[in-house]
Amino acid sequence: MTPRVHVLVSTTSGVICASFAYSVPIFALGCALGAIRVLILAPLIGSLFATLIEAPLMITASWQLCVRIITAQAISGHPAVRATLSTLALSELFAAEAFLRFVLPPLSGPNQANLGNFSPVVIGLAAQLLFGIFPMICYRPKLNRP
Repeated sequence: MTPRVHVLVSTTSGVICASFAYSVPIFALGCALGAIRVLILAPLIGSLFATLIEAPLMITASWQLCVRIITAQAISGHPAVRATLSTLALSELFAAEAFLRFVLPPLSGPNQANLGNFSPVVIGLAAQLLFGIFPMICYRPKLNRP
């Protein structure tokens, strides 16, 4: 049996493709879970507890997708490559969220932009920052094991 040879992705186009493969599904999941949080959970249990339910789901999905993409696309472990992937993915996520907030009316009424309810905002931002950090700290299993 011949061992498979994997080429580590460190090209700009490979990192850009990986960043989109990482950010787009997480953004879609965030839209779906965010709608459930705002429309169903928050009126029942409050914004803080609804956010505390959503955040671990998003963090877990982000980590699992990050591992899968880094392994499947053989992303180089070089710090510059990983930092580029992290920066691009987080920038894409923030840009998509900003576009969505610009295009769609707020789901929760006029309090959407109000920072009086600060805790859910901080929890959401922390989850997004973890999303951005994961490509830098994510391991890549050895590909040529016997």
